[in-house]
Amino acid sequence: ALHAALLAVAENGEGELQGAIEDALRSCWEDSGDAKVNAEMAEGVQLLDDQKVDEALQIFTGVLGKAPGFAEAWHKRSIAYFAQKNFKEAVEDCRKALEIRPLHYWCLTGMGTCHYELGEKEKAMECWKAA
Repeated sequence: ALHAALLAVAENGEGELQGAIEDALRSCWEDSGDAKVNAEMAEGVQLLDDQKVDEALQIFTGVLGKAPGFAEAWHKRSIAYFAQKNFKEAVEDCRKALEIRPLHYWCLTGMGTCHYELGEKEKAMECWKAA
C-alpha cells in the first residue's frame, strides 16, 4: 500500500507527503522484528557513517548469519561493499535483498550504480528505471 501511495504522490508532485511515505517505508525496511538485530544494524550504520567500512561489513555479515531473511541487512552490506569498490559483491547482495523485497527502490538504485561502475550501462539503466 505504501508503494502505491508513493507512486501516486510522486506523479502529482506532492513532495512533503512523498517524504513522509518514504520515511514510513524506510521504517518498515529497517525493522527486523528483533530488537537485538535492530541494535546491531544501527551500530553497523553508524560505523558506515564514520567510514569504518571493514567494521560495518563485519557487523552486517554477523546480522545476516542470524537473520538471512532480513533484506535491509543485505542492502546495508551491499553499501559497505560499494564503499570498498567491491561492486560485484554489492550487486550480489542487492539481488538477495530484492529477492526478499522486490520493490526496494533504494536497493535498485544502488544496484544500478554498481552496474554502472562495472561498465554495465544497460543493466544500470534497467535498475534505475525499475526504481
